Amino acid sequence: MDLPKQKKEHRPEFTIICAILAHLYFVLIHPFADGNGRTARLIEFKILLGSGIPTPATHLLSNFYNSTRSRYYTKLDEASRTGKCIDFLEYAIEGLVTELSEQLTYIKGQQAAIIWKDFIYQAFGDTKSEPAIRQRTIALALSRESLPVPEKKIPEMTARLTKLYAKRQARTITRDLTKLVEKKLIRKVDGGYVVNKEVLYLLIPMSNNPELVNQELFFMHEYFEEPPSISE
Repeated sequence: MDLPKQKKEHRPEFTIICAILAHLYFVLIHPFADGNGRTARLIEFKILLGSGIPTPATHLLSNFYNSTRSRYYTKLDEASRTGKCIDFLEYAIEGLVTELSEQLTYIKGQQAAIIWKDFIYQAFGDTKSEPAIRQRTIALALSRESLPVPEKKIPEMTARLTKLYAKRQARTITRDLTKLVEKKLIRKVDGGYVVNKEVLYLLIPMSNNPELVNQELFFMHEYFEEPPSISE
């Protein structure tokens, strides 16, 4: 069954091309003594926003121009000298695709972190016992570590863990880590302890690309950078 054709002016790809060309032509016309680039980016943003493209995505082209400023000016100069816009279009679209990919990777990492954090809390239920609080705090702290943490370094990971284990003997840490391994929240590996990624992958659909998985995990670790407050 054939789907109804969208009017071209409502198709995202058409809108993106229009926005980029409006940006380019405004800069080439150069109507003001100053502020032409900023105004061109604002026009581009307004066209994208007005067409219904999600607000977070409308900023991506401007971010890309700013992060590749040298290439941006080179492409503008080429368009001015040759009168051709195709190179600038290719440059901008390539940048948009790159920025969208990075944004999606970041979002997946944040989603993974939220799901994993919920899983840790569910593993302990409503238990308010001291051992459960210590173990949950370890699991959350390890979630921000990309490398194994030796047992003796566990109390040093956060200020809260330091306080929780300040008057405890070493065997208390060993017991708590053993319980976390039994709950399949962490694993013991060469060099120490890590979160159990096998369980994590079952909970969260990750990319097939190993490099993207690493980036998603990086953003997940980043989410846990601020440890839970002592009142939790």
